[in-house]
Amino acid sequence: MKNKLMALLPLLFVFSVVFASPTVDIATPIDSTIYNYVAVDLSFDTTNDTTLDTCWYSIDSGIYTQVDPCLNTNNVDLADFIDGNHKITAKVIDLSAAEYTDEVNFKIDTTKPTPSNIIVDVTPVYNTYTTEFKIDWTDATAGIDDTNVFLNFDGTDYAMTNAAGTYSANILTGLNAGDYSYYFKAKDLAGNAEQTATATFSISKASSTINLLVDGASASKTISIGTEIPISISGGAGDIKLYKDEVEATQGNFNFTAVGTYVFKANDTGDSNYNAGTESLSVNVIDTQITIISPEAKTYYDNHLVWINFTATDAVELSYNASNGTEYYTAVYTEPVNITLPYGSYEFTFYAKNSLGNVVEKKVAFSLAETPATPSSSSGGGGTSRICYDGTCQQGGLTITRAIHDMAVETTEPEAVAEPEAEPTGTTELLQIPVIQAPKDYNKEISIGACGLIALGVIGYAIHYNNKVKKKAEKNEGK
Repeated sequence: MKNKLMALLPLLFVFSVVFASPTVDIATPIDSTIYNYVAVDLSFDTTNDTTLDTCWYSIDSGIYTQVDPCLNTNNVDLADFIDGNHKITAKVIDLSAAEYTDEVNFKIDTTKPTPSNIIVDVTPVYNTYTTEFKIDWTDATAGIDDTNVFLNFDGTDYAMTNAAGTYSANILTGLNAGDYSYYFKAKDLAGNAEQTATATFSISKASSTINLLVDGASASKTISIGTEIPISISGGAGDIKLYKDEVEATQGNFNFTAVGTYVFKANDTGDSNYNAGTESLSVNVIDTQITIISPEAKTYYDNHLVWINFTATDAVELSYNASNGTEYYTAVYTEPVNITLPYGSYEFTFYAKNSLGNVVEKKVAFSLAETPATPSSSSGGGGTSRICYDGTCQQGGLTITRAIHDMAVETTEPEAVAEPEAEPTGTTELLQIPVIQAPKDYNKEISIGACGLIALGVIGYAIHYNNKVKKKAEKNEGK
């Protein structure tokens, strides 16, 4: 018996009870979760409370706080968290002082997303507006949930595309002119939502396209009198009408028989998407006519100077041509002018070029000749007469000046005139000599013929006679 007991003794020392180690598992908060509220509590489970000794927890790697009693399920009310990243660690210690832990990381985000840099066409016009709406959304903690970013336009949500934080929508086409409301909205990954204030997107009416054509072109036109050209209108969004000088007209061919400027207008009433509009063009009707003032169609005697003076209507360039049949003289005309020509027959052609490039001409024929000599019936001695101008004297009847200033008449003393036999007594009376004087800067020419020479001789004698009478009277007074 004793031997049997001794044989069983080693078995009694080898046998021992083996218990399982305790475990810990955090139920809440959930690892890698973002919470949009600050009241997050701790809940963790433990197992094998046979060897479990104590339970603990730590927030953000801080000191451990004991949970007493330590149960299989432990719920702990925690203080409110602030926005940001957080960590909770749960720990259990068994009877052998061994430690077992579990931890979770999570975020608290109670801040709404922040909008900025909103870009929308501020002056949209029908069929020409920019349809892209843009906005930047940011969220520092959780980040933006791209699946929850929208443009709400006129009551309908349109998803927006993210490009480095800038969200855009480009889906608005074919909208009529008018006012529309819109706003942007977004959520972050924590579920915080934000939206912008409602704004108005106003699409203005566009300008209608009006086609007013004068002789097939959209430009004003200058024509000659008597020309017929077509005037047409097309386009417009509403009721389009043609007016000529504010009077309604029918498009078609117009014949212009009077000089003047005619204004054509195409008026469009517009519609819901297009404004009323007006296009204006003018037709300028010209009639180039030449009026010859000088020379006239006649013969000019005893003068080599020809006064050139003519006018023209609706002309941009004037010129003239002088011809005696074999020789020609051409000049541009800007103002009246004298030219010197020898005696002969001439034909002058005057030209006027208008703005259309058309040249109108008018002719005049005239002659320059010397007055035939008339036999003199005077029996007395004749003096030789001449006209003097600015120190230059000219014998005979040819005037060569352009502008007369001071004119004097010179005579030589007659040789065959006898002295008076009786001297005058009493009051001395001088012969009354008419004075002929041209005004200064007088711009006409003087031609003296044979009769003029005789008259000058008589005037010369009268001057001579007066001088002698005057000298005689002074002599008598001296006595």
